[in-house]
Amino acid sequence: MKLIKFSYLLLSVFSINFSLAQNCDLPPNYTGNTGSNMSIFLAATFISSLNATDENAYLVALTSSGLVVGSTSIYGLSQSSIALWSDDSQTPEIDGALANEVISFQLVNGTDLYDVFMPNPVVYEVNDLIFLINPAVTTLVECNASVYGCTDASAFNYNSSANTDDNFCIEVIEGCTDSLAFNYDSLANTDDNSCIEVIEGCTDANACNYNAAATDSDDDICCILTVAIDTSSLTSVLTAIVSPADSVVAYSWLFNGAEVGIESTYTALENGFY
Repeated sequence: MKLIKFSYLLLSVFSINFSLAQNCDLPPNYTGNTGSNMSIFLAATFISSLNATDENAYLVALTSSGLVVGSTSIYGLSQSSIALWSDDSQTPEIDGALANEVISFQLVNGTDLYDVFMPNPVVYEVNDLIFLINPAVTTLVECNASVYGCTDASAFNYNSSANTDDNFCIEVIEGCTDSLAFNYDSLANTDDNSCIEVIEGCTDANACNYNAAATDSDDDICCILTVAIDTSSLTSVLTAIVSPADSVVAYSWLFNGAEVGIESTYTALENGFY
């Protein structure tokens, strides 16, 4: 079940934004659709804190590289939402947000540009839904202003364009990031090439189709063999019972090392090991 996240007021505001206006260019509205996104609900308290005065004012979302991944108009609205679009894995170029990437926001209010500092950092996660309830802090961007971002080159979200640290560097956590792999690590944000392919098979050593190389087992595929003996007559009817009943198996009865039958039952006429 997807958890719905709320943005609550903290004692200090995270500075996770960065200025893109060194050349005084305003970030454009987002136009596109990469097939999957993350949704953010903008409550009235949050929108009113932006103090948008231009009827064409809009909020934009940007990745650490400055790529616009979402936008929405906010003038005159009491509440709204913004979709943050993810990178399309079907194309070689990066055209959207990456998993666990910190998203920054800016307000375009006419010809003015503002950095929007969120109460809590927004980290991208596909199909996630968060609510921004508390006020944001806006700062007017001037040409050649500070570029906020993580300036630690060893961090996961290092921003080579930043000249002012935002105090929100994310530690690199290496592991398998392939959700289909046997050793998938949901906490990892950097793949270490350690992913192990899932091998389906029976891991029950007592089963007749035991697979020592299997990493993913389903009890329904394990073939368990038992033998029932009918001692109601002078001879003994040996019956092989396989579970599940529809298992595809071959039968071979051995007596003193020699094969004496290939059906599911065998009538033993002599004492010995079968």
